[in-house]
Amino acid sequence: ALGRLEDGQFVETELPYHGRPLLVDIERNDILEASIGAKVSIGRGGLLFATVILPLNDDGLRADVVPLVGIEKSF
Repeated sequence: ALGRLEDGQFVETELPYHGRPLLVDIERNDILEASIGAKVSIGRGGLLFATVILPLNDDGLRADVVPLVGIEKSF
């Protein structure tokens, strides 16, 4: 840390602000989603799943519906 003299006292400062407060206003972006799905066992060690992700608010750039489908197999 660097320093400077203020009223005869040494004051440490951090780069690049030199003791001045930094005010930043960041707008929040709350993304809320619901996930609805099901899993079904197929055969021995197999699993079939389907899920739909639905947005619950309008924040962010997102699709209206996100479908997910998959198969898992254990060996």
